[in-house]
Amino acid sequence: MNQRQYNLIQIIQKIEVFNGLEVEKLLASLDELSPPPAARCGVEMALIDLLAKQSGLTMASWLNSDASNKVQVNANLGKLDETTIQRLPGADGYSVIKLKVGMASIKQELEWLQQLTAALPQGVSLRLDANRAWRFEQASEFLSAISLLPIESIEEPLATPNWEQLNRLQQASNIPLALDESLCKFDLTQLWQQPPVKRITLKPMVLGGLLPSLKLAQQAFDAGMDVIVTTTVDSAVGVWAATALAAALGHKGEAFAHGLATSQWLADNVAEPPTLQHGGIILL
Repeated sequence: MNQRQYNLIQIIQKIEVFNGLEVEKLLASLDELSPPPAARCGVEMALIDLLAKQSGLTMASWLNSDASNKVQVNANLGKLDETTIQRLPGADGYSVIKLKVGMASIKQELEWLQQLTAALPQGVSLRLDANRAWRFEQASEFLSAISLLPIESIEEPLATPNWEQLNRLQQASNIPLALDESLCKFDLTQLWQQPPVKRITLKPMVLGGLLPSLKLAQQAFDAGMDVIVTTTVDSAVGVWAATALAAALGHKGEAFAHGLATSQWLADNVAEPPTLQHGGIILL
């Protein structure tokens, strides 16, 4: 028996203890199971969906009575390369286009960005994700070179994120920097007190569910930071839940495009994903 199988058996045994509990109590007791984040998220989504249906509410309005009924999303054009400009028509109707950077030389990527931004429709900007590709000096060079381009934000610029260097980069740049996968590496108490960047990205499946993510979002808002919700290339069920979270951010989340247009990456799905209309998702 491997460790994963052993952990699964432990979770199943713990779940049996909660048999017969009301849904609200089961949701409140969920952390006592100590499940992996993705498993906790899945169970929590099912419980919240049930509670919302019992109350005649959507998941978003169950999470927040002032939830928005439309969520803006960004287009995804994959990595930045010599063919990106040819894929640009696939982002028609979106105001924000996300691209992966840090996979070619800085000089080359800057050339591609210059060509691409010259071809962007009016009002469209780029969201770049470096996935921790650069040393501090490289990130500083890149940020300086793109300061006049329509760049909406850059996620995870540093290979080894630390508060001091991120703060130096953010102070020197007009472009919002964002923490995503490295968020869990920081002391959150310090992060909220002295945010080194302007934005965080929340993935419910990584963070253990909608309620933990919503709590982090509120702490970020209180600290003066922006919040973006994205998926981890989830099934339609996960995308609907992440969309509910984005809507539950209310008016503070309405100004930003969220990373929810990922369902087309799957060859098959377990349910019908949200329909994208004019760069957004309408919640009924």
